[in-house]
Amino acid sequence: MNEFFTFILQTIFYIVLFHFFAKILIAAIEVKRQEKIRQLDKLDAISHRVSVEKHGDIYYWFDADDGEFLAQGKDTESVINVVKSRFPGHIFFVQSEHTIYQIHGPAWELKPVTV
Repeated sequence: MNEFFTFILQTIFYIVLFHFFAKILIAAIEVKRQEKIRQLDKLDAISHRVSVEKHGDIYYWFDADDGEFLAQGKDTESVINVVKSRFPGHIFFVQSEHTIYQIHGPAWELKPVTV
């Protein structure tokens, strides 16, 4: 009977111990997941997929994800100057035909993105 009682106590001890370590592991995983979500939110806030529209001789740039107006100008260079002043530190992706271009500081020039 004494062995059975010891077995029950050991079993309960190991179950509680396992449960305790499982809770710690789950909490650590959740902290890492929340940190990744914060990093992705920061990246999403500073990156823009650009939708370009031309009406007459004026180019209009909009954020393709949420439709936010970004800039307008007579040519790409003038539009880049506007987004450079309005959104310092941001990254812009402009799709043209079969190429995606990336624009960001400090050079602020159209560079093809290699996939």
